[in-house]
Amino acid sequence: MSLHEFLGEERLLEWFYSKNSSNTGTRVGYRRVSGKIGLTNKENGVRGAWVEKRVALFKNMLEFGHRIIPLSEATDATKDDGFETFDTYQECDVLMLEFGGTNLQFYQKYWDKTVEMIKSHKGRVIFLNDDPDLPFLWELLPDEDWSRWTIAANATECNEVATILKCPIGTTTVDLPMASGMEFATSIQEISKRLFILADQTEEPNTLKSLLPHVIYRLQVKSLSGKTMMHWRF
Repeated sequence: MSLHEFLGEERLLEWFYSKNSSNTGTRVGYRRVSGKIGLTNKENGVRGAWVEKRVALFKNMLEFGHRIIPLSEATDATKDDGFETFDTYQECDVLMLEFGGTNLQFYQKYWDKTVEMIKSHKGRVIFLNDDPDLPFLWELLPDEDWSRWTIAANATECNEVATILKCPIGTTTVDLPMASGMEFATSIQEISKRLFILADQTEEPNTLKSLLPHVIYRLQVKSLSGKTMMHWRF
């Protein structure tokens, strides 16, 4: 029992605890490659920590019944809320890795732990990338089976992104609009508390379809003010 529970206080991440504890779907091991996981609105440098998009991603996965297994240390603000993580690999169906980095010397311990977890994992791997300056250090895995890797990048030109990130042959790169699940509200109305992405309704892009269709692929098309909106959801 956490201190918050003992004192009867409401926790900031109750949306996570309540659903994740009861979800029985695909187990998603989630690791930030070189850093700590933050999920609250009290994080230092909220936008720089990618908090809003991470929260949206978590909420969408939970909404579809998946169970998230945090495999990175939490930030102080998130840890103080009672958020529990694992520092060793836990059995999961999908290993999801957030961002990378180039400063191996500074983040050596994080990279070592990431490589250890990848080698322990036998299933599919998803590498999330919203910043080409934070690639994965592919050379750390010389004997890796790259066919099990999907690179989910925030870019529509997947081939170009694969080249920029120097993705190994065998990997699959798909477009993942990172802002597609971020919550917001307007002065007029709340639009399902979701941020929609403009898209062409005449063509279904070959993007997330290849990204673990049994795990996280869904597409919704909605009309708002006469415009066709495409909404990618985890």
